[in-house]
Amino acid sequence: MKKKNMIAGLVLAVILAGCQANKGELVVSGTGEKMVEPDMAEFSLTVSFTEEALSSSLQLTRETMGDVHEVFSRFGIESGDIRTSMITTEKVQKWANNAYIFIGYASSQTTEVTLRDLEQFEAFTAELMACRIDSVRNIRFTHSGLDQLEREVDMLALEEAEQNAREIAEKMNVRITGIKMINSSIMEPAYSNSRYLMESSSKARPASAGFAVSPGLMGVKRNVTVIYEID
Repeated sequence: MKKKNMIAGLVLAVILAGCQANKGELVVSGTGEKMVEPDMAEFSLTVSFTEEALSSSLQLTRETMGDVHEVFSRFGIESGDIRTSMITTEKVQKWANNAYIFIGYASSQTTEVTLRDLEQFEAFTAELMACRIDSVRNIRFTHSGLDQLEREVDMLALEEAEQNAREIAEKMNVRITGIKMINSSIMEPAYSNSRYLMESSSKARPASAGFAVSPGLMGVKRNVTVIYEID
């Protein structure tokens, strides 16, 4: 009975550690995580106009996007943090009384921008909203040191996996002789207590109003699975 209890205890230890031993291998999992406060924001904005003449809609789109880039310049946005699409155009019609009715020609252009000083976010978006932009979308908070944070949580995950492996190897009375394989997966950053106030269209807001944000904390997490060789 005592021997059976000991075997059951070893099996339970393996399950709790999230690993398994099979034919000279010990498969162990580990997790690393850090919480930081975001210091950057990324988002996209779109300029769009529909006019009877295609030349008019194109001109308004170009002029407005020019105003947007002037705002970028005033806030010190570098060219590498701006990604602007080509202008797209289409003929706009609506169906009424069993016929298509011509509305005009639509021209639109989208720009993705990275703001590296989150404290300027409200003032920055206020000036953008004063331009005749159509929408602001896909707001994402991130951190300037994300690459370093990912490396740090990677090491934390590996350290936890190694500790789990050593504890289980000792309980199973086996010896770790090497590492056969490491698999890792970075999790998409998660946010805690994150809030931001926005409207998708500039028409729904006063031109002087920017977006008030409270991004909270950003969690950076890495999961690893390590296969150790044992004898």
